[in-house]
Amino acid sequence: TGRWYVFVFSGRHKHKLLNEQDCGLLPGHRKISATYIMQIKNYRKVDIRPPHIYVSLAQTLGGYNKVGYVGKDIYNHFCKQR
Repeated sequence: TGRWYVFVFSGRHKHKLLNEQDCGLLPGHRKISATYIMQIKNYRKVDIRPPHIYVSLAQTLGGYNKVGYVGKDIYNHFCKQR
């Protein structure tokens, strides 16, 4: 039937959990906000490449772990727009 049933649930984790800073780097949590999309588009208008955009945003926010996405997400955003 294509359905799954849970027979046993254990609330314990067998692995170390990520700290709150690093959770934003998990694929399911990465998202570029509308504000940063607009800023990235402005950078692209003056021919600044995505890796340099990512470094600039990381420096502005105080570190790569505070950006909330990875450099590849900037490339992916532009690939979707073509």
